[in-house]
Amino acid sequence: MKDFSSLPDGMTAEEVAREFEELLAEAQSASPPSDVQIVSALCELGDRQWHTYRLLREDLRAAVEAWLHAHWNTQSEDYVGQLVWIIGRLGLQTLMSRIESALRGPLPNDVRQVLEDYWHETGGDVADPFRGMKNKGRL
Repeated sequence: MKDFSSLPDGMTAEEVAREFEELLAEAQSASPPSDVQIVSALCELGDRQWHTYRLLREDLRAAVEAWLHAHWNTQSEDYVGQLVWIIGRLGLQTLMSRIESALRGPLPNDVRQVLEDYWHETGGDVADPFRGMKNKGRL
């Protein structure tokens, strides 16, 4: 699997989209990388997408959401930390209901803390990943 952490920080939205396409194709291949590897790569790409100050193409956002739904795992603090990073950076609002639902069920204490902190930080609203910057006059 490609080392997405070695990609340049400053990429165009089109370049990042091509990287998402490549990763999502690999995730659907006959022998995909592990969920942990894919989530880590999604974090790297999500960060680069966020720095374009544009939302990811809708078809790619839907594909990432679908993959995250299918590979949802709330047993590992590291995995969940990466999930919320991706959700926030890409503005994946539909996954916030999944977080809210998870908080109503049994969770390891460290995972519960990550999800509760994220919920309180965002107020359950991540639709606009650039909202904080707009409020501070940076966009």
